[in-house]
Amino acid sequence: MIVELFGPVGSGKTTIAKQLRDSKGFVLVRINNKAELVLYGLKFYLRHPAAGLAMFTWLIFSCRLQSFFHIVVSVLLYRPAVYMKAKQVDLAVIDEGLRQNILSIFDRELTTDEIKKYLNMLPSVDLLVGVSPDEMEIDRRFEQRGKEARRPWLPREAEKKWLGVVRKNFEKMKFFLLNKDNFCVIANTEELIDCLNNLWINK
Repeated sequence: MIVELFGPVGSGKTTIAKQLRDSKGFVLVRINNKAELVLYGLKFYLRHPAAGLAMFTWLIFSCRLQSFFHIVVSVLLYRPAVYMKAKQVDLAVIDEGLRQNILSIFDRELTTDEIKKYLNMLPSVDLLVGVSPDEMEIDRRFEQRGKEARRPWLPREAEKKWLGVVRKNFEKMKFFLLNKDNFCVIANTEELIDCLNNLWINK
């Protein structure tokens, strides 16, 4: 079983994933070395060439040059490799999966049709989770993280503007996924456990 989290910077994805690991025995999937990165990355592109081509195209045509090299490893290599490694684990949780790429790459607000197109190209997981706490809490965490956040090369105001775009795209992703049986929106680990329990009961 794969649980994949996605959400804005500072929404608490990693914290929730660690709590799920500690409370329910899930494995928080990580790529530990270059050999794993290459091995699982190749497996992903061989198994999902359409998704791989789509991600490469998004990156080339939508990402600014100054941010290109900063996120190319996570978008084209790390997250696909994590997905393939998670396929080999009985209970896997991914704190930033393939859907997070949509929030990472684009510096503009996407249309609903674009969101639908991009999401439909990505391989499925058992439970897809949008992490959406209170916006004030996200802002507080973002300020705490400072330049560790996603756009360290941008001036502060431009970085905040980008955060606004990320939130708008996140809301559109939630809207499109809302009626999917394997999707839920949470603010904390307790709500995620409730989603898991409902999923297990329905199965």
